[in-house]
Amino acid sequence: MSGGVVLAWVLIALGLAVGIAGWWRGGVVSVDDQLTTTATLDDVDHRLMTAAASLPRTSISSVSPGQISLTTTWTPAWVVFIAVVAFPVGLVLLLVRYNLELHARAFQQGDAVRVHVVGRSKKRVALELGRRLQQTL
Repeated sequence: MSGGVVLAWVLIALGLAVGIAGWWRGGVVSVDDQLTTTATLDDVDHRLMTAAASLPRTSISSVSPGQISLTTTWTPAWVVFIAVVAFPVGLVLLLVRYNLELHARAFQQGDAVRVHVVGRSKKRVALELGRRLQQTL
């Protein structure tokens, strides 16, 4: 193969990688939801931690009572693709990681407790957290 053909294949591969990256990023959503319950604030805090536990590829940090932060970290598919195509130099790209954070806060408002969830997350993580919160609250 001549150098021109190789360059053409590399450019096609990069074009595909950018296209895949755009499609893949479509799985990221912004969240700004509120739920209301009549449970006590301590009970809601416990339920919030229980609902957030074991979410896929998500780590939980408790910021304060009634407030948690969920961080989702992943390596995008386009990075793996380019790392394979541009081996061995492309291996450096495997250091690329995306971090998305969701913040959930429970607070007393009158006789009810409100849970406010805000941030950016992978769509499946946000949907699963929402489903779990609706079931437990």
